[in-house]
Amino acid sequence: MKSEKYFRSMKFSFLTDTDFFASKQLNDRIHWLLLSLVLIFVSVVRYRLFDFPLERDEGEYAYMGQLLLQGIPPYKLAYNMKLPGTYGMYALIMKLFGESTQRNSFWILASKSCDDCDAIWFCKKGIQFFRGSC
Repeated sequence: MKSEKYFRSMKFSFLTDTDFFASKQLNDRIHWLLLSLVLIFVSVVRYRLFDFPLERDEGEYAYMGQLLLQGIPPYKLAYNMKLPGTYGMYALIMKLFGESTQRNSFWILASKSCDDCDAIWFCKKGIQFFRGSC
């Protein structure tokens, strides 16, 4: 009983200090730091796999992109339930940078990193909207 009373009377200033946690600059810096660490980690892991063949879906996209580059319309020789935009982007990447596994892997990494940044930005804006602090 006595310890419970003591615990309730304690002030946890680091949890209740609004000046520390309300600092917008600190929160923005923490978000950018965490995002940077995640992107660096993913890039290092993905870089080690550049020499590996493309994954199942990536190989499928690259094949359909090659067919597009040869002038064959989508879904004529190969069929999938996915929309043709991804195949078009793979065809564009292969046309601009060549048909190499390493180059495709690099551009996949770059596009996924941009997607991650967009997703985090939209989530952050959504949280701010629902808090009413836009």
